[in-house]
Amino acid sequence: MTPVWPSYGVTRRTRARRAGWSAARLAGATQRFAVTIGVFVAGASFTDQVVTVLRRLPPGQVMTYGEVAAEAGRPGAARAVGNALRDASGVPWWRVVATTGRVNPHDVTEASRRLRAEGVCVRQGRVVRSL
Repeated sequence: MTPVWPSYGVTRRTRARRAGWSAARLAGATQRFAVTIGVFVAGASFTDQVVTVLRRLPPGQVMTYGEVAAEAGRPGAARAVGNALRDASGVPWWRVVATTGRVNPHDVTEASRRLRAEGVCVRQGRVVRSL
């Protein structure tokens, strides 16, 4: 007995086109597709605002997470600033410190090195004095 598979509306023309595509792919031909995908990222506008605030901050100066949040329009959202810094790239993340003056806890060495290069006095992982 020969199995009968449902065609689901696939015509001979469609089958022939698919067979032609398969043969071309096996022969090494490539096909380019242009696809536009709309993606909504929650908090993207706040991240953009944080990036803008930090790009305006001159070298040698630091801000606290709370100050950055207030400048970005969301006072009290200091933790959200940390998340925005994690998601953003190309921003001077080392210029943001805790209210106690402690530098980034995830990379104290790198943050301290970069701050010192900008002329900021850092001792034991804390900003002592900035320009």
